[in-house]
Amino acid sequence: MDWNQLKEEIYYVDGSLLDIYVLNTTAEDWWRWVELVNANYSVTFSGLDSGQTQDWIDFAVVERMWAKPEEREWSTARIQLRNFTINCLFFWEGDIENDIDPKDFQSIEDHEALLLYLQRVSEALQKPVRLTPENTEEMALIEVNGSDVRITPPQ
Repeated sequence: MDWNQLKEEIYYVDGSLLDIYVLNTTAEDWWRWVELVNANYSVTFSGLDSGQTQDWIDFAVVERMWAKPEEREWSTARIQLRNFTINCLFFWEGDIENDIDPKDFQSIEDHEALLLYLQRVSEALQKPVRLTPENTEEMALIEVNGSDVRITPPQ
């Protein structure tokens, strides 16, 4: 697919976000994801008791949040790649969910940077990773499983 087709069919702007899902995850999967992100990307992590931010994800803070959902103060991570940001809210252990704003994607290089992130996550967790329209985890626009990449524009 060329950039114009990707922009129109995958990174279309309609006011919604795109979600990145790794389904059926465990705390070990999350730990591997945190290690990957902390080692390879520029990160801003918030949700610490002090209200401060730091430049790495503190997984112990996330685990404490999961252990006491009634006291939940959302932890968030912002991962910077090229011209776009991947946002992560640590909702629960069972799925890794990130989101991106399609309007931030301006070039084939942005698309390639996202694909590299998706491949790294898939390889680190040994699980498929999906890019989907917002809140539609079963409708993959892009699915990455290791080095296998499938792009499926909506019909």
